[in-house]
Amino acid sequence: MPGIRGTLEIARRALFAQQTALEVASNNIANANTEGYSRQRVVMEASKPITVGTLSLGSGVTVERIDRIRDSFVESQLRAEQQSLSNYETLEAKYSQLEAIVNEPSEMGLASLMDKFFDSWQQLANDPQSLTMRENVSQSATAMTGRFNTLSNQLTDMSEDIFKEFNAQVNAFNSIAKQIAILNGQLLGSGEGSVQSAQLLDRRDTLLMQMNEIADVRITQNERGQIKLSLGGKVFLDNTDLIKLSASSGTSDIRQLKWEDNSSGAVIGNGKLAALAEFRETVLPGYQGRLDKLALSIAVAVNELHSQGFGLDGGTNVAFFSDSTVDAASISVSSVILSDKEKIAASMDGNMGDGSLALQISQLQDKNVVLEETASNDAIIANEGIDGVVRQILNGTAAYSSVMSFNTYYAELVSSVGREKVGIGTYKEGQALFVNQLKSQQESVSGVSLDEEMTNLIKYQRAYQAAARVIDLADQLAETVLNMV
Repeated sequence: MPGIRGTLEIARRALFAQQTALEVASNNIANANTEGYSRQRVVMEASKPITVGTLSLGSGVTVERIDRIRDSFVESQLRAEQQSLSNYETLEAKYSQLEAIVNEPSEMGLASLMDKFFDSWQQLANDPQSLTMRENVSQSATAMTGRFNTLSNQLTDMSEDIFKEFNAQVNAFNSIAKQIAILNGQLLGSGEGSVQSAQLLDRRDTLLMQMNEIADVRITQNERGQIKLSLGGKVFLDNTDLIKLSASSGTSDIRQLKWEDNSSGAVIGNGKLAALAEFRETVLPGYQGRLDKLALSIAVAVNELHSQGFGLDGGTNVAFFSDSTVDAASISVSSVILSDKEKIAASMDGNMGDGSLALQISQLQDKNVVLEETASNDAIIANEGIDGVVRQILNGTAAYSSVMSFNTYYAELVSSVGREKVGIGTYKEGQALFVNQLKSQQESVSGVSLDEEMTNLIKYQRAYQAAARVIDLADQLAETVLNMV
């Protein structure tokens, strides 16, 4: 297409190419602050040349494609590390909630109420015939057992809340997976390298990041840009074919997730779901078990001594705490004691002026009667029972290593919550720093530089103006030729 017509065609193609480049640069500027947006770049190539005799003449420029600038390696790294960060953030939040439940040190905390309970026995030992001191013992015991009950109930409530949160995250996971499946289908209908394709891929990458925060998803991509997603080796999304996760039912172990096609259990690996499952099924039961052990140990130890003593009415063999006490949720003062304070024993020999039994009970506060948390001690408790172990220690019929007092045992429980929270927080901070570094790398590649885009605008504008001048020149040439006719 030589001649003036060819010149016009070259200029026309140039105008179109530079106009497209201007639009892409403008779109980049407009989305400079759009989360998840990847900058785009127009790729221009010289049009196929035209052969005229022995000459090969250029035919202008064409827009080959619009590239979406993305570093897939950094992207995959960021997804994996963001997943770990999400895990640590979730665990830290749950430990903060647990710390708020324990609420120590506090005037109404369990440690303070335990002190008041044993102090009330000391006061009774000093005035063993006093009904007022016995009323004080009853009230302090009721306050202490009430705190045990409340702590246990709060831990149970927290477990139920985590169960609901876990299922909400499963539903969010399924919703994201459905959106990705839809995007996979839309990508088939969009032109490769088109603006529409770039926008769909940006949206999908954002969803993949959200999904990886929830669970450890593996991604496989084919040459058409479609992806397969797998979880624990199970492919749950293949192009547009989707298998959803089934939310847990009842209050079962939430780690036992299933797929909706009734296939084997889902392995969630890492992320929010893993953190929630770990906290509900491992961390909370551990603290609940320790709280139950403390409550039962106090009840058994006090009952063991109290049943040997005599009350103001001369009666003996009376349990101070209810026989139905088996854990922190059920510990309570015996109804017999609550209805008749004279049955609270202070004497060992029946002499109403004797307060030796009350003194012994007050001294339980500092007596080592609780086994520490070790594998060997757990085996002993499993064999003997907490009541058996406590009675043997009090009666001097057995000696165990690694024993603790009630206060020390509870102080260790409280401090372990703080230690775990601080430890998780340290991991989280380190992980957050790494994630931020990866985000900076991603931004340096995919982010929009306004200075660069403004430079491109000027460059494309000048090229557009030059192409327009070519058209003007071709028009003048055509007019000259026409005037010659």
